[in-house]
Amino acid sequence: GEALPAALLEKHKNALATVKQLVSEQFIERLEKLEAMTVVQLEEDGQSLKVSVRVEWSSPALQIGDETSCVEKYRYDCTTRSVSRIEDLVPAFGGLQPPA
Repeated sequence: GEALPAALLEKHKNALATVKQLVSEQFIERLEKLEAMTVVQLEEDGQSLKVSVRVEWSSPALQIGDETSCVEKYRYDCTTRSVSRIEDLVPAFGGLQPPA
């Protein structure tokens, strides 16, 4: 994929730190450890940001063949500084969009 412009990442570094904090806490709750979080997409959307991140984690309970990475999408509200997870409305493999 394309590397994101450093200036864009720099501009939104506080938002991204907040997202990372939230993601990290979710893993701790599941007794797993966030190993890495890479921003794959960052979109300015009015007063909010849409952030797609690839997360990689480890867990003492992992079995061979278990998933250890995935891409998740979050929305960061610049006004309230809150983070919410965006459920994938568009299927990854170009399926039909669900009715709005």
